[in-house]
Amino acid sequence: MFCGLFVGNWNDGLSLSPEIMLALGQRRIVLNLDVYSGSDD
Repeated sequence: MFCGLFVGNWNDGLSLSPEIMLALGQRRIVLNLDVYSGSDD
């Protein structure tokens, strides 16, 4: 699974719950994230 994450600041992020991580692992799904900052700095 591929996800793009657009954040407002350079140090923003996300969290995945243990239930989501377990469900992905049980299905042998690899999660790829591309993280983009909204700041030009």
